[in-house]
Amino acid sequence: ARLPVPDIDDPSRTHYRPSVPKSLADRLSGRWRGQPIDLNHDQEMWARRDSSTRHLRHMIRSVRSGTFQRLLFPDLVVTCAASCTVVAHNMWVAWENTHNAIPVEQAGFNLLLHHDMLSLPPEPFTFSAFALGLILAFRTNTSHARYVEARTFWGGMINITRDVASRITSRPATDDRCQRAQRKAVALVSTFAHVMKYHLTVDGCNQHIMEKNFGDLIQQKYSDDLTSALRDELVVVWGGEHPYIDVLLSPDVANKPLHVLHELGKLTQSPALGLDSIAAAQIGDRLLELAGILGGCERILRTPIYTPYTNHLSRFLFIWCCALPLAMYPLLGPFGTVPVSAVVTFFMLGIEDIGVRIEMPFDVLPLWQYVQVMDSSCNQILAHGSGRTE
Repeated sequence: ARLPVPDIDDPSRTHYRPSVPKSLADRLSGRWRGQPIDLNHDQEMWARRDSSTRHLRHMIRSVRSGTFQRLLFPDLVVTCAASCTVVAHNMWVAWENTHNAIPVEQAGFNLLLHHDMLSLPPEPFTFSAFALGLILAFRTNTSHARYVEARTFWGGMINITRDVASRITSRPATDDRCQRAQRKAVALVSTFAHVMKYHLTVDGCNQHIMEKNFGDLIQQKYSDDLTSALRDELVVVWGGEHPYIDVLLSPDVANKPLHVLHELGKLTQSPALGLDSIAAAQIGDRLLELAGILGGCERILRTPIYTPYTNHLSRFLFIWCCALPLAMYPLLGPFGTVPVSAVVTFFMLGIEDIGVRIEMPFDVLPLWQYVQVMDSSCNQILAHGSGRTE
């Protein structure tokens, strides 16, 4: 749920989080979990990112962070409820068995312990924490590798589209027919970027569609809105209505990026563009690289990290966090168990949640900004790179 051009009034913002109206029930049920998206950085953003006050600023904004809001319900609520249950039961046991409870002196307070209390020794958590840390780090690193690969694909796409547009317009147009063919080819290059954005995301980076259809289960209505949004973008790319837009948006075209590449390949081989065999072959090689990027992005989209591994880590981590108060109570007493367990749970589950988010990188990358870069590059090349010779 992202806007094609997010309305960012504050230039100091380094990331963008979708703003969708949410009721209290939506917040509690977790139906909407916004994902912060890092925007394209410049030198000023990098300076703020490594400022000396970043740690204090991040701590102050912890409750407002996307990670906290995503984990609030049900994860933190359930684990805090487990901590409160352990504390309440143990305090009740201590109150009923004051005469035969064992007093223990801890740092700063005295604690009564009894064999009927819910508690565990800390050793099982110490031993299992090493294995938990290993599989959690592996999970996060694997997700990050997918994130880096997706960003590399889109960076390569930007470079290739610039190169293809430049090669197409590098030969001066000899007549109006050649000039129209060049403009069509460059428009197809820009169209590829737009349809890739819709091909890899559920909403095509359109927050207003998510707001309109939030909670709407009518898939056809949602699909019609996306088609209308894509049409509006393509009308801008092509400079008005064009017959190819209707062809591309027809229901029988399932893979729109592939259709654009096929159309662009046919155009480069046509006499209208005026390319010699060597230039056409070079452009064909670049189109083949775009097809490889399309296939690589589809592989990331359709192939998650092995599901049993993800599920087992989730079970292991959640049980570990829910059982943590059993070891904390004999060490911290009734007043320290709940807050310490909650903080440890937040950080442990937060690491896992970040790994889950970046596992699907196209939802956390600013694809609309990459498309804007390709559009501006194509427009610049078309404006200054083509001409007509008399």
